[in-house]
Amino acid sequence: MVMTADTPTVPTRKVSSATRATLAAVSALAAWQIGWLADQADRLAAVIPPPWTVTFWIAAWTLVLATSAAAAITGHDRCTRAAIGVLAVVQVMGIATSIADGVPMGRQFWQVGSAGLICGWCAAMLASPLRSVPTREWTPHA
Repeated sequence: MVMTADTPTVPTRKVSSATRATLAAVSALAAWQIGWLADQADRLAAVIPPPWTVTFWIAAWTLVLATSAAAAITGHDRCTRAAIGVLAVVQVMGIATSIADGVPMGRQFWQVGSAGLICGWCAAMLASPLRSVPTREWTPHA
């Protein structure tokens, strides 16, 4: 006797190739951040305010790298949304770290501004369908 599911299987929804390329770029950014943090660890250890540490930030960006790379490779909708959500959370934590370190905001304009811009991009991506709009060819009626 062969058992089959009562409901047909639904194909996995794939995101657009532009979304996948963007996540590949996010993966590259995360890899660069990890390398930069590791290279600057001694200097940053004295600058980053508690409760954050260099090790924490390397772990956070490693999570961004892992989720973004997995989403870029697989193209799965849920995986992509998770990766974008992780990136947004890391950026919000970056803004919180910048505010907590006591340095005047005028000296951190680019850091906070770029993190805010990435958060806005994440919100827009999470609100979008992430897939290409299907097109239909026009055929004349006979």
